[in-house]
Amino acid sequence: MKRQLVISSNIESIGYENGILEVEFRSGSVYQYHDVPKEVFDSILSSESIGKAVNSSVIKAGFKHEKVLLDKAVEAKKQMQENEKVWPRYRKKPVEIEAVRFTRPKDITEFCPKAFPVKDGNRVEWFQIKTLEGNMRLNRGEWLIKGVQGEFYPCQHNIFEQTYEKV
Repeated sequence: MKRQLVISSNIESIGYENGILEVEFRSGSVYQYHDVPKEVFDSILSSESIGKAVNSSVIKAGFKHEKVLLDKAVEAKKQMQENEKVWPRYRKKPVEIEAVRFTRPKDITEFCPKAFPVKDGNRVEWFQIKTLEGNMRLNRGEWLIKGVQGEFYPCQHNIFEQTYEKV
């Protein structure tokens, strides 16, 4: 059975197929739990603590189980290593920000008085912006964002378009 790596202090990987939940513990032991509903497997994957979810939803629930023999466990480990590790996913919280696109230098200096213009002759080529991570460059066509804590940072136009919408 193919298993996927999980982030857990007690469990290395888990897999599910035809009602069988296979769990590899960090100790190296592999157990198969029988007649486990798919919904239980899905809830384990989406839980904050995979180890606690397996313990409460499977082990303490009393599903019939068996320890996988060592040769089967070694083969299962090889299959699992072919899969990629599953990392937790996150969604950006919906917050409103203020932003201005660098098309005219005057807009930037009004929006962020501490923005330092870098000139070529009389023309402002780009701005140096002091951010929480240090000084960053704001190029023409990019956006200058004022974050939720009043901090400023530049953002490339394509990323801004994918991340924000006008309110």
